Amino acid sequence: MFRRDEKISNQRLYSSKTNAVLSPDLEDWIKKHGEIRIGYRDDYLPFCATDEKTGELTGALKDYLAHTRNNLNNPNLSFKTVPYESTGAALAALQAGEVDCVFPVNLSTYDAEQRGVRLTDAAMKTEMNAILRVSDPQTLSEESRITFAVNADMLNINAFIMEHYPNAQRKTFKGLPACVMMR
Repeated sequence: MFRRDEKISNQRLYSSKTNAVLSPDLEDWIKKHGEIRIGYRDDYLPFCATDEKTGELTGALKDYLAHTRNNLNNPNLSFKTVPYESTGAALAALQAGEVDCVFPVNLSTYDAEQRGVRLTDAAMKTEMNAILRVSDPQTLSEESRITFAVNADMLNINAFIMEHYPNAQRKTFKGLPACVMMR
């Protein structure tokens, strides 16, 4: 998750046994600002999605916010989650001031600087898998010169590929089935 107004990091959290408390500056910011608005990419499990039946947030973001509420002793701390069709739309909402942060985002330091945003430390780590044809080499390395099929508007995956496979090409397709069927 990254924030436009403040960067929550270890420098701003004071640990006390099993709970943490916010720094005085951050407590003041929350009192003045009110609820923290979090933009997220909808239908992006396991990270985040909106439950079709209840309309409630599901996924890792829900768990992360519950953990935060339980471990930060601050009665003024509240969150509002706002779903977006794409990470790009959530980032545009951040730029427009409609939300205070976006989750999840995987940008390089350079890309974050170009967009005028700050990155926090990673909230979590996940594995990234690639699907390869049986006829293709079964190993990937930094030197791999292959073409990745990328689901449209998947900034996180694009950033991951650029960072770990700088010699690879990327082709964008709408939806995972189209990526799998790439020729």
